Amino acid sequence: MNSDTSVASVTNDAPALLAGAGAMYVLGRVLIYGRTGWLVPALITGAVVSMKVISGLALIAVAIVLLIVALRRGRANGFRRARPVLIVSGAMFLVIGSVYKIWAVVQAGRALPDYLSPIRNANTQPISGRLPFDDWLPTLVGGFRLGRDYYLAPPVDSAQILAWAILAGVILSAVAFVAVSKFAHGRAEWFLGVAVIVGSMIYPLIVQVNVYASSSGTRFFTAPGSRYANSLIPLAVGLAAVLASHFRLRRTAIATVALGLLIVVTSSFGIG
Repeated sequence: MNSDTSVASVTNDAPALLAGAGAMYVLGRVLIYGRTGWLVPALITGAVVSMKVISGLALIAVAIVLLIVALRRGRANGFRRARPVLIVSGAMFLVIGSVYKIWAVVQAGRALPDYLSPIRNANTQPISGRLPFDDWLPTLVGGFRLGRDYYLAPPVDSAQILAWAILAGVILSAVAFVAVSKFAHGRAEWFLGVAVIVGSMIYPLIVQVNVYASSSGTRFFTAPGSRYANSLIPLAVGLAAVLASHFRLRRTAIATVALGLLIVVTSSFGIG
């Protein structure tokens, strides 16, 4: 196939969107329907992180939110009231840690002796020698750029796609703050907004800690890309839909989606 016209690529980032949908299901299952069984959330979490650990970001954010819910309920009504939600959150964290550890052991057993990846330091730099967080602390505020980092082959990529990505990124990053300011504390919509904010805050930290640990404390990641937060996009899109319904912006929502679809289709066919 001609490399100039090929737009195909293979990536394990794609399931991250399904991971986000699974995270929204788990959150709604507990907060809206009151179903606090731990097995289904644990199975969803295990399936996601077994494909790619960072794809479990949305589920990590949901587990943190459920922990907050449990603490609030425990403070107000006692431990017995908080226990079911606490077990769900704990099961999710346990599965994430277990799969990560098992996968690390499997990979270590398959590693070739003395092999060094040619791209191992492509996106990292040496720590300057000051306190470790001096170098990477500024990168932690870059998490609120959902959907901004993407790759499309030149035949498909266009100025329209870039403009749409910027607009979508602004909307997806803003909806969480609108939700936590608009909805009352304790509502499912409020906690959904908190989940998006928590996920956007912690993924740069997760990337930095991973690089710091894998390099024995000598390097940091220069700019954690928003592709690591792809699993948060379904949460943000769902929250945008909730806000559109709340503010009766159905026509605006339909027009926005139609505009995005038009831009993607015309760019895919080289129109414009």
